[in-house]
Amino acid sequence: MQSLSTKYITNFSLISIAYGMLWYFTWFLPVNFAVVNNSASWFLPAGFRFAAFLMLPRRYWLAIILGEWTAIKLLNDLKDPMTLFAEFVSIAPPALIYLTAAHIHLKLYGKAAFNNVKQTISLLFFGFSAAILTATVLVTSMIYHGKYASSGTEMLISEMHLANIFAFALGDIVGMLLIVPSIILISDLIKKRTTIDICINFKMLIQFFSIAMIGILLLSNLHQIPLYYIQMIVVMLVITCSYKYGWQGAVVSVFTMCIVIVLAALLADTQSSMIENQVYLITIAVIALILGTSISQQNQLTHQLLEQNLTLETLNIGLNEEVKKNQQLAAKVISIQESERKKISTELHDDIGQNITAINTEVKIIERLSTNQMVEASISNIKQLTSTIYSTAHHLMSMLRPRVIDELGLEKALDSSQFHQLLNKAGINYHVDIHGEFESLDDVVKIAIYRIAQESATNAIKHSQAGNFYLDLSLENQLLTLRIKDDGIGFDTTDKDKLKGRFGLLGIEERVLSLQGQFELNSSDIGSEIIVKI
Repeated sequence: MQSLSTKYITNFSLISIAYGMLWYFTWFLPVNFAVVNNSASWFLPAGFRFAAFLMLPRRYWLAIILGEWTAIKLLNDLKDPMTLFAEFVSIAPPALIYLTAAHIHLKLYGKAAFNNVKQTISLLFFGFSAAILTATVLVTSMIYHGKYASSGTEMLISEMHLANIFAFALGDIVGMLLIVPSIILISDLIKKRTTIDICINFKMLIQFFSIAMIGILLLSNLHQIPLYYIQMIVVMLVITCSYKYGWQGAVVSVFTMCIVIVLAALLADTQSSMIENQVYLITIAVIALILGTSISQQNQLTHQLLEQNLTLETLNIGLNEEVKKNQQLAAKVISIQESERKKISTELHDDIGQNITAINTEVKIIERLSTNQMVEASISNIKQLTSTIYSTAHHLMSMLRPRVIDELGLEKALDSSQFHQLLNKAGINYHVDIHGEFESLDDVVKIAIYRIAQESATNAIKHSQAGNFYLDLSLENQLLTLRIKDDGIGFDTTDKDKLKGRFGLLGIEERVLSLQGQFELNSSDIGSEIIVKI
């Protein structure tokens, strides 16, 4: 705890001394451009004051105030003697006003930055407000206790009074526009220590430095160029840099612009109004900062959108891979299922068929040798049983492996008596419309179409209460389209409980997806419809 206190005191003292010295010496730098005697037109200390309150932690704000008060006290001692109250007014209010402005901005946005346009406008608004209020307090105090005290209160709200406030405020504002954005930029560069950011910002600084040097050389040799031409060229450069580099470009270009304009004013053959130059600088700086911030904000949003799109694209790729895996797995499952069904169907055909044939042969032998009526009755029963077993086995073999596809082809298989009899027994008329050449289709596709038709017919018999069942199959331009519908009572396709009970629909969808096809289900109170495209 003791070491922490010592560290804080050390930092507090260093910050107070360093800030006080900075404030003291920067006061002398622009004093030669004075509009009002003994007041700097480009008041850089105002910029350092506002930047210090914005960037340093609140626990060091007292150090800033003490450092500034010390610097102002030393400066006052160098000038004409002042009354105690006038000295107090010149020392205390400015720091407290800027402290309040910084506190409100930080309360609203958390930090000083140019992340968005609202934050930039807030920073400019509170900075300008602090400058105007400070200028009003200082100039008004001069009327009562300062250099204009002998003039009486006639100067209050006079043209000279307002002109002095305007001049003081302009000086503070120009100082802020030069210092605060530059310090925010330097802080941003320090925080972004990645190689890419350093290279980009270093490149930007080199370009701006080159532009500034070219401008200085031109001004040194071509000082006859009118100032308004220089101002016009500078405006275009500032807007271009703000548009290209965002708020960082705006900050560096504004700083460069100030240097160029000052040199142009100094080297010009004719004298120019410093206040006009100040208004010009402030106007261009505000426009550049807002434009640069809006460009940076737009670039940031674009970058975020690109990152989100990249994330979505990655997720889509992953989902597509999963879909492909699921399709491959479903296709493999169906392939294995069909293979097993074919094997069972073959075994049924070979074993049961041969055994039934043997039984019928033995029955015929017994029938020829026996004359007993009871034996003949038993033989008749055995024939009926064997016939029933054969029919059942044949039906099972057809369900397991539709041999009719191999024997007749897909078109005739779908228009076979099996479908007609199955539906007619349930009182449903079967309508078939098939056109196309299906010989080139893979067996897997043919079997899938046949199975879908089988399952749809079964569902219609069980649930639809339909009078008609329609099957349309076409193959055009390598697109196989199967459309099956009925005129039954339909069902609610959004009712998950009902869909769970219809396992046949799930099987149909799985078959279609396994073939990388499209499945569509529509149902209403006038019937249901299935559309399959492969």
